[in-house]
Amino acid sequence: TLYQNVDNVQGERRLMLQADYVKPFGDKAKLEIGYRSTLREVYNDYLVEESIDGDDYQQLDDFTFDFTYNENVHAFYGIMSDELDKMSWQLGLRAEITDIDADLTDSEPLTYNYTNFFPSAFLTYKIFGMSQLQLSYSRRINRPRYRDLSPLSSFTNNRNFRVGNPELQPEFTDSYELGYLQNFDNSSIYYGVYYRHTNDPIQRVNRPADDNNVVVSREENLGVQNSYGIEVNANQDFTEWYRLTGNFNFYRQVTEGEAYGEQLYAETVTFSTRISNNIKIKDFLTAQVNLNYRAPENRTQGRREA
Repeated sequence: TLYQNVDNVQGERRLMLQADYVKPFGDKAKLEIGYRSTLREVYNDYLVEESIDGDDYQQLDDFTFDFTYNENVHAFYGIMSDELDKMSWQLGLRAEITDIDADLTDSEPLTYNYTNFFPSAFLTYKIFGMSQLQLSYSRRINRPRYRDLSPLSSFTNNRNFRVGNPELQPEFTDSYELGYLQNFDNSSIYYGVYYRHTNDPIQRVNRPADDNNVVVSREENLGVQNSYGIEVNANQDFTEWYRLTGNFNFYRQVTEGEAYGEQLYAETVTFSTRISNNIKIKDFLTAQVNLNYRAPENRTQGRREA
């Protein structure tokens, strides 16, 4: 007989400060500049105790810790746009200054300071009627979630442990897209083809089992990921109170990298779809029903089912 107690206090605090300035000039030209700071604190205090008789509990030091993660991101951006006859364009640039401090019990503190730039460009050409041809480029960032960073996510199975990675870095994606938008009186449909190149993609990786056959899995930054796809977005207003929107994304994705001295590679062809039903009940009350489906996908270790 074995008794175990787990006490876990975890959470996240966020504070956002933002300021924008918009200056129209000419007939349809516009300059927008802005600033935004996001201050984020993640904390996780974990205690695991064990007892033989249920009375005298001893702390298990390997699974007991205090963890704090502070991330401050300061962004400055500018956007210039204009419309000329059938053509409209928009150019933007965002600079982000990131300061990260992470502190884990009995470990050296982690500190990261870096600056990143995110350009974007959008070009739209009106073909005929309400139809448009769109070309765009943008650079994006995907930051780790709380569960990806927390050193221990659960204590339920002494053979398999899912943990976070405090050293996890964001992933950066360059996205190129060409699309066709067709508008109607009560609906619209968009067809697009895209290519996305991601550096340091975040994926969950299993470490090789140790001598006791214990497997630990955690998020890691792999090498690169390339995605090629076709995307369709559509929406339809059936009545004044019912609106339907849908998305279909079919793509081929190749991921490769290295973790724990092992070369990892995955190639998959899959799709995802999403349907959203918006129902207006009263002026102050709206209901929404969402349906989501993801097809099976090959991962660098194994396969994710539908």
